[in-house]
Parts: sequence; C-alpha cells; structure tokens
Amino acid sequence: LNETGNIFMTFTNTTNEFNTMGIYTLGIVGIVFACLMIELAIAFLTKRIKRNYFFGYRTPFSFFSDETWDWANKRFAKYILLIDSFLLLVHIVFFILSLIVELSYIFPLITLLLMLVNILFIVPYIEIKGRKLFDYKNKKEKKN
Repeated sequence: LNETGNIFMTFTNTTNEFNTMGIYTLGIVGIVFACLMIELAIAFLTKRIKRNYFFGYRTPFSFFSDETWDWANKRFAKYILLIDSFLLLVHIVFFILSLIVELSYIFPLITLLLMLVNILFIVPYIEIKGRKLFDYKNKKEKKN
C-alpha cells in the first residue's frame, strides 16, 4: 500500500516506468539495428566481400558461385540501403513520438511490420530474379 492506501497506484506507476523503459529499449535497438544494416549495405556496395557464413545475403542461390554471391549481395545491399534509411527515419520519429504522446503500443507493431518488408518482399524478389538471370537450376544440375 502507498501513502494513500491504494495498492493499484503503485502498480500503475511501475507499469508506466516499465513501458517507458521498453520504449527506450525498442527505440534504441531499432535505431542501432538500422544503422548497422546501412553500414553493412554500404560495405557490400563499395567493396567486394568474399563468400562467408557470417554476414551478407546467404542463401543456397547466393552461395552457388562468386558471381551469384556478388550479384545477390549488391542487389540486396541496394534495397537495404534504401529501405533501412527510411526505417531509420521512421524509428527516430516513432521513438520521439512514443515518448511524447505515449504511443508505446504502436511503436513495436510498426517496427515489426516494417522489418517484415525486408523478408516478405526483397528476399523472394532476389531469389526469383537471380535464379532466372543465372539459370540456377540448369547450372546446379550440370554441376552435380
């Protein structure tokens, strides 16, 4: 019980403090993640990074050859640079709005939906276009 004898007042304050902490965490993580993705995209656009298992666009198609690796990663980097530059701006705007207007429930939802754009649209596009461009299926059968 607090000084007014109301147990719920203390619980409400704790919940609001937790909400604010969650907003800070989601906001900062979203901004840092977008910045890291932009930095990685710039690295792939400006340098030739060899095939590796740690970072980049890693699918069986992209690992097929150096040519497919370079093409898929450059294409993916262009889209990531474009989309994550926009996402960075959105993260910052929603982070500030969440703190001012208390839109804490909207911020994670919008962040999640925008992150799905990368997965739902970019990856299948690169896979389909790349496999057609490089005739992946025929070359894979000849290789085996």
